[in-house]
Amino acid sequence: MVTGSYPPVPCGIGDYAERLILELRQAGADVEVVTTRCNEAPARVDVCHELENWKLRNWRRAIDWISSQSFDVLHFQYPGKAYGHLPDLAGLTREVKKRLPDLPVVVTVHEFGVTHFLRKLTVASIVTFADSVILTAQSERRLYDRLLPWVRRKIKVIRLSPSISVAEFGPEHEARLNSRYDIGPDNIVIAHFGFVQSNKGAEELLKAFRAVSQRHPQARLLMMSSFEPASNAYHRRLADLTDTLCLRDSVIWTGFLTANEVSHHLSWSDIAVFPFTDGATMRRTSFMAAMSHGLPTITTQRDADMEELGLTDREDVLLTSAPADPRDLAQHMTALVDSAPLRAKLREGALRWACPLQWDHVAARTLEVYHSVVR
Repeated sequence: MVTGSYPPVPCGIGDYAERLILELRQAGADVEVVTTRCNEAPARVDVCHELENWKLRNWRRAIDWISSQSFDVLHFQYPGKAYGHLPDLAGLTREVKKRLPDLPVVVTVHEFGVTHFLRKLTVASIVTFADSVILTAQSERRLYDRLLPWVRRKIKVIRLSPSISVAEFGPEHEARLNSRYDIGPDNIVIAHFGFVQSNKGAEELLKAFRAVSQRHPQARLLMMSSFEPASNAYHRRLADLTDTLCLRDSVIWTGFLTANEVSHHLSWSDIAVFPFTDGATMRRTSFMAAMSHGLPTITTQRDADMEELGLTDREDVLLTSAPADPRDLAQHMTALVDSAPLRAKLREGALRWACPLQWDHVAARTLEVYHSVVR
């Protein structure tokens, strides 16, 4: 398994790779990990080879090491935070096929439609030299059919599952979080989870929450994410907006959380909001994690993705158009804060919707792809 990022490096794709590897091993596969060196974790027992960076000379040395092993399949997870944006990445699969032409190559591409044009060119090169390409949503497949028709026959769609499992949550966990964040019985906690980037709708969420907090001053917005305004320009922009909206005392930034901590925070929260600027899709594992925890959830929609998502407005979730308008978002948030029966209804709907999203199915489908390319 070749993955640019791997825990403890914060990256959703790295988290996915770790969970997939666990499930594949439980299904009987022998999986080794090739990833980027992590100075904070010099001795990761499940990593068998590390690269300082992904320049071609380093990748060629890694291929030399791979050639000394007896692998049946080489499976790439792409992109990933630690790959960086080197033009050399376009040669990942080409170099393998040049040196090891008989080694089957599988590539899972997690992002395409929302990526920059130059990254699309990199992806085009990577998938061209792959034997099989796994996508995580039918909406992505439609883009490949239109933009990269020569890889159409290689494509399989395997839907993602939440990378955050539901951890045991009891009164002692609730009391601990209440104490940490100074939350009492009259407060209501509105959660947002995931790496904070401009396509997640964080600015619209803050503006919407301003309206909610004016009507419900006991409401708290829980931003479950790393937050580094001193070094990240977008985070600094959000910090400034929070101050401008006079929300500093009502918005909680948790900082980075482990998977268990994320689960505890989701179980503790009352509502979740995901105002994705491009709408919810089956690639959004943060949204899926909230639903699998039974959280009454608000998210954004684009009509093209609704059939695949299988969501019913006001039954499973509250939907608003993407990109979110802060006034509409505030109305949806207020409706949930005001109505305990609606929250209870959506809680049941969320759990019902998330029930089929099982990791053993992802592992079984992935193994089918491996068997299809092994000669």
